Amino acid sequence: MFLFCFALELFASEQVAPADPLLEAARSGDISSQLKLADQYFFGRNKRRVDLHLAAYWFRRAAEKNEPQAQFNYGVCCLNGWGVPKSPQTGYLWISRAAAQQLEKAQVMQAELLYSGLEAEPDPQYRFPSMSADPEKALSTLRKLFERGSVHAASTIAKLLMGDTKRRVQNSFELRRAAAYAAKHSPGNIENVLLYATVLQNGIGGPTDTVEAVRLLKSIENSSPEAMARLAEIYEYGTGTASDPRKAYDLCCRAARAGSPRAMVQLGTRYLEANMVPHDPVMAFKLFSEAWKQTYPRAASALGNCHLHGIGTPRDPAKAVELFMQGANLGDPESQYQLGFCFRYGRGTPRDPSGAVHWFKASASTGHPDAIRELGICLVRGIGTASDPSAGLQLLREAARKGDVQAAEFLRGAIR
Repeated sequence: MFLFCFALELFASEQVAPADPLLEAARSGDISSQLKLADQYFFGRNKRRVDLHLAAYWFRRAAEKNEPQAQFNYGVCCLNGWGVPKSPQTGYLWISRAAAQQLEKAQVMQAELLYSGLEAEPDPQYRFPSMSADPEKALSTLRKLFERGSVHAASTIAKLLMGDTKRRVQNSFELRRAAAYAAKHSPGNIENVLLYATVLQNGIGGPTDTVEAVRLLKSIENSSPEAMARLAEIYEYGTGTASDPRKAYDLCCRAARAGSPRAMVQLGTRYLEANMVPHDPVMAFKLFSEAWKQTYPRAASALGNCHLHGIGTPRDPAKAVELFMQGANLGDPESQYQLGFCFRYGRGTPRDPSGAVHWFKASASTGHPDAIRELGICLVRGIGTASDPSAGLQLLREAARKGDVQAAEFLRGAIR
C-alpha cells in the first residue's frame, strides 16, 4: 500500500508544470516581463516554441500600459498579420503611439507608412477610412531625424526616393547624401551598401563613381548574392574595373546557385547567347522562370520574350503580354517597352496605340533607347497621340546618339 501511494504521489508531481518565473511575472502585470516573454514567443528563444499568437498577446498587454517598444512591436504584428488579424490601419495607430513617445524606429516607420498612405479597411465593429499619402510630411519627419544623426532615417529617405521616379530626379542630391550616410555608418547593412552602390553606378545626385561602387560591392560580396551578381555584370563589361569574363561567369554561377534572381537572368541570357555555356533555350527558360518566382521585375520581360517568340517553350503571345504587364507595373523598363510594342503592333493583344504611347513614355523616362525611338516615331506620325514632329525628332536624335541604328535610319528618311 505504501509503495502504491508513493507511486501516485510521484505521478502527480510529474504532472505539475515546472516553475516559470517569467510567465508568472508577466501574469502579475510586470511590463518588462511581458515584453521579454512576447519576444521569446516571437523568436522561439529560451526553449519556448514560436507562437505568434502568444507573442502578439503579450506585446498587446504591455502596449496597453503605454510601453513604447511593445506598442511598436504590436503595431508591426498588426501590419503583417502576425498572430492577429492583419490590419495596417490598426498597426499604424499603435506605431503612432510609440512614435509619440520618441521611439526612433517607430517615428521612421510611421513616416514610411505616411509616405504612401493606407487603404480603407472594413471592420466588423467599425470602419477605417483611407489615410491619404503625404510624402512631404513624411520626408519632413525623416529629415529632422536624419539631421539628428539617425542612420535608420537616412536609409529610409534613400529607399523612398529611389523608389519614387519623380522625386528620385527632383531630390537626387538628397538621395545621394542620405544613401552615403547610411552606407558609411552601417557598413554591415547589405541593403544600405547595395543602395549606395546603385546610386554611384548610376550617377544619381552627382558624378558616376564605378570604382567606389565596385569597392562597396566587394566589401559585401561573400554575404550577398546580389552583390555577386552585380559584380558579375561589372566584370563582364569592364565598368569600374578591368574586364574579366571568366571571373564574371564564375560570380554569375555562384550568385545564381545562392538564389540571386538577377544572376539567374544573367545566366539564362548566357544560355541564349552561348556565352561561355552551350546554347540551351530550355535551360534559359527554366532560369528565367526561377527568377520570376521571386517576382524579380527583369525576369518578367525575359520570360515574356520566351513566350512571345517560342524560346524554350511553346509560343504564347497572350501569356507574353500578361508577363510584360506584370513587369511593367513593377517598373521594369524592358517590360514597359515590350508591352508598348505589343500594343503598338497587336502582338498577343488587340492594337492599342494610346496604350502603346503610355508605356513607351514610361520606359523612355528611364532612358531605354528602344522606347525613346518608338515614342519619337509615334510623335512624328501622330500614332496614339497628337502629332508633334519637333518633339518626335528630338527623341529620335537622342536614341541615335545612344547608338540606336533604327532611329538613325528613320532620321535619314524623315529628314529627306
